[in-house]
Amino acid sequence: MGDGCRKSRVRSPLPVMHLPSFSPTHAVAAAALLGVAFSVPLEGQIAFTGLEGVRTPNGISADGSVIVGSDIFSGSPPVRWTAATGAVPLGSISGDATGISADGSIIVGTGLLSQNQFKPYRWTQDGGATVLTTLPGSIDSRIYGVSADGTIATGFTALSDQYTQATKWIGVDPQPLAFIPGGGTNSMGEAVSADGSTIVGYAATATGQIHAVRWTDTAGLFDLGALGGFNSLATGVSEDGSFIVGYVVPTSTSPEVKGFIWNGTEGKTDLSLRGMSVVPRAVSSDGSLVIGYTQRNGSPLEGFVWTPDSGVRDFGDVLRNTYGLESKLADWSGLYPWEMTADGRFIAGSGFHDGTLEGWLLDRGLNPPPLGESGPFSPVPEPSIYGIASALLLGLLSWKRRKKAAPEGCAKRERAPAPEAR
Repeated sequence: MGDGCRKSRVRSPLPVMHLPSFSPTHAVAAAALLGVAFSVPLEGQIAFTGLEGVRTPNGISADGSVIVGSDIFSGSPPVRWTAATGAVPLGSISGDATGISADGSIIVGTGLLSQNQFKPYRWTQDGGATVLTTLPGSIDSRIYGVSADGTIATGFTALSDQYTQATKWIGVDPQPLAFIPGGGTNSMGEAVSADGSTIVGYAATATGQIHAVRWTDTAGLFDLGALGGFNSLATGVSEDGSFIVGYVVPTSTSPEVKGFIWNGTEGKTDLSLRGMSVVPRAVSSDGSLVIGYTQRNGSPLEGFVWTPDSGVRDFGDVLRNTYGLESKLADWSGLYPWEMTADGRFIAGSGFHDGTLEGWLLDRGLNPPPLGESGPFSPVPEPSIYGIASALLLGLLSWKRRKKAAPEGCAKRERAPAPEAR
């Protein structure tokens, strides 16, 4: 992940198998196995899974297999979800999990761990939760993002009721991040790049305005400015740190905020809808896909997706009408995406399932096309469909093999090489 490049995944050709004659029992067993094997999304197929026990997904591993977030009951421990285990609490921590390493082995978050103070922690399956050190004088510390290897995290440290400082944790040790020169004494780190070298968030100016900022190991703090508005905040960063997303408050009295994506070459691109607030949450590694939520006049949150070609589109509309998930989502409403893997394949978020807030996971399949564009896409067929097709295929192979079997006493013919898998 360090070079920021996405490598296409190429399947190795299947080995040539010498198939014995199949009985009906063999065919049924093989069909069941193939049904399981092919129930994962292939290219052009979409899978949507409800995350029972996870209310708000706040982190997702690179392969989409591990998700962390909060439990459905307020005040319960944060949870770690996999398809095999479901939602499992992270021990006795009371708080939230807000980030996860790329391989899913390290989780970071904030817990109410001692003396009624929130403390940042790092959790592993073997060692449990380790409380991280905080800056001297801290009365509160929180973590919001973590690097791909789980060693670098960012958030803030509150040193008084009105004084917060963006903080970078390397291992368990905190480092304060610089304020805007001559500016105020409030800042916060929101997200971190895969290698931990770039952190984005916001910092206050001398006049009390808020600006989106970027901190890097090489250049220190870079002020993006108000970006054409009164305040601006950065909420997400791409894998290599080159793309930043966030939102702008147009005026001091604006009822809505406008989203943006920014890079050092092209500057800011607006992500906006008239009469609605647009808040980006995450951006893909190449900057071609942004997800987040919208809101109109205090109404419930709704999701959006953005691509350079499609602009801002309603997330639920894309799932139901473009991806063909209308029947799958019949008992869901108010879907909004919260987290996304760097390649854009896996997206996690929240919505109301039969009236109850619940997390969900979207798998867009191998080599996913742009989310904002039209198909052809299709939901993943049920495993039973694959099982039936597999049984028919194996039966045909078995019949053809018996038909072509050499008569007794004849020399066996050399088998032609198997064609390459396409």
